[in-house]
Amino acid sequence: MTSPITLRVLAQLILFCSIAFSVNTTASPAISSLPLQSRGAVNTTSLHACAALSLSSSASSLVVTPFTFFDLADQHYMITSSQVSTCTVQPATAQDLAATLKTIAAKRAKFAVVAGGHTGNQGFSSTDGVLISLEKFNEISLDKNTQQVTYGAGVTWDTVYNTLEGTGYNVVGGRVAGVGVGGYHTGGGGYSWLSNQFGLAADNLISVDMVLPNGTLATASESNNADLFWAIRGGGNRFGIVYSFTVKAHPQPAQVYGGYRIAIGDANVQKVISATAKFAANNTASAAQIITTLNSELGIPRAIVLAYYPGTSAPAGSLDAFDGISWLIDGWKVQTFSSLVSSIPSNLQKGQRGGFESFAVKTLSVPMLQYIAKTVATLGKSHSATLTSIEVEPFASTLPGMAKSAAWDHSSNAWPQAIYFAWTSSADDVYWRKQLVDLGKTLTAMAQAEGQDLSDAYLYPNYAGAGTALSAMYPPENLARLKTLRAEIDPQNVMGLTTWFDF
Repeated sequence: MTSPITLRVLAQLILFCSIAFSVNTTASPAISSLPLQSRGAVNTTSLHACAALSLSSSASSLVVTPFTFFDLADQHYMITSSQVSTCTVQPATAQDLAATLKTIAAKRAKFAVVAGGHTGNQGFSSTDGVLISLEKFNEISLDKNTQQVTYGAGVTWDTVYNTLEGTGYNVVGGRVAGVGVGGYHTGGGGYSWLSNQFGLAADNLISVDMVLPNGTLATASESNNADLFWAIRGGGNRFGIVYSFTVKAHPQPAQVYGGYRIAIGDANVQKVISATAKFAANNTASAAQIITTLNSELGIPRAIVLAYYPGTSAPAGSLDAFDGISWLIDGWKVQTFSSLVSSIPSNLQKGQRGGFESFAVKTLSVPMLQYIAKTVATLGKSHSATLTSIEVEPFASTLPGMAKSAAWDHSSNAWPQAIYFAWTSSADDVYWRKQLVDLGKTLTAMAQAEGQDLSDAYLYPNYAGAGTALSAMYPPENLARLKTLRAEIDPQNVMGLTTWFDF
């Protein structure tokens, strides 16, 4: 195995040669597999920043370049979210992370921070400049005395659940495998299989450790740097880099019920639609949750229903709404929580072109669900589509009562819904981006026409496309406060060297 020191020396040699000869990243066969718009000539400012970082980081950290090998940190869930970085920095300590950000600020180099790489927006955790990978911040610890869990920003939720399995405790976190904890927390607060019981992840966050834009190490909580703590729960990467989270731990039964079911064909999809609307309107077991995905894969109409209940069987009047349907695959069963999450086939479209979009509703009617099914079936037959999908997610009426004040206001009884399309041809990128945006607007208008008051419904940033208006995601008073705090915390606009929704 090549040692970190050998890689460091090799990276330094290549970086210095790159500066001298203005190497173009398209020369690398590995890099050439990425989208053309993600490749280009190396930026000299980024090269100088990478060279400085390769000399200054400690032995436990690492600086790698795509000239030596294609670093996995450059790869995202969607290839359209990926870019080729000039170099990737893997800090192993908070001090090295702080030093990295100081160097980037001094050089005014473009950068991004990647944790799980699950975003649908290019630039949010990718860059052609300096990429900071948090993968070495991978600690996970449980304190049963305080009932708290601390985990590094570089881990994924399935890793957290696997670590906690058998301890009798769980945390409010992501619902499928492969999603990183970092952007999940900061990009809106985080919906979970446990949200009907305990609220969003943002409501269960106790404190964070982070590097401020000026390179200072800081801890934020409700009692320490309270304004900063408010801002990072939904304010994205605009206020620094969070590298560690401490959250509430909740008792978790050893066995739970749920998993995924798949039905195909128009008749079965219609039955799933009826059951979903019935569950959304009538479910009285607040701990029971579902996500119904209405989609078309290669033109075949399909419905996938994910379900969770914290026990070995769900009470009558909840998940039994989905009985009597002819399932192609029936994966609902008694299992551990970690096995339930890992069993959900969330990576089938990984490595394809794709995008997310968001809309919000307060109820799910049969006509709306039928329109969704018909629309995704039609769209799934054109423009190199591999998957056209909309996830509908009803939550318990008690959820808003658990909301704490945070940058992203989730105190209304609106439910965030996700549109996800995947395709293969770069020639169709503009077409699909327009379809995502237009469909989100259409479904919002349909909900309003049904009489739903969405005046207090704000789009979920973790689902929103890059062009989403700030006013659609944040109340005016929250947006004004975010802008004021950002000016105070980052007067040199260091975090403006990376990309997110810009306050």
